[in-house]
Amino acid sequence: MTESSSSPSSPSVPPRRSVTFLKRLGSSLLLWSVVVAALFAPHPTVAGGCFVVLMTLLAGAGLVEFYGLVERRGLVCFKLWGLAAGVLLMASTFFYLSGAVLPQRLPSKANDFETGILVVFVLGLCLRQFVARSNPAGLLAISTTLFGLMYVPGS
Repeated sequence: MTESSSSPSSPSVPPRRSVTFLKRLGSSLLLWSVVVAALFAPHPTVAGGCFVVLMTLLAGAGLVEFYGLVERRGLVCFKLWGLAAGVLLMASTFFYLSGAVLPQRLPSKANDFETGILVVFVLGLCLRQFVARSNPAGLLAISTTLFGLMYVPGS
């Protein structure tokens, strides 16, 4: 067996183009069917629910990808804390602006609401780092986690 032949356990073998295309086609069809169902939903609560679920799932998937890239780079982060905070930030901002929990105030107050969530999150990250015994790079972990939270769901 020569060195150029590949075995099934070889990690450098890329997936076939047809498999990649079918995965992307399937996810695109699923995404667009949810979007169209939300657009033509007879009740605004169903449309709003579809929207918040879809946006929260997309933000969560983006955060998982971002934190995975951070870890592959050799940097540390608090992946689960960042993912939980990103999902909470997306969902709570939607419910705040929709007036589902409290009567809607000025939309400009949503910025204050999100800032409050971020402040609580940063304090939680500091507390998480304080009780962590095996993480000497605390400031790096806090900053990469916070950057992912502000970059992915915020953009």
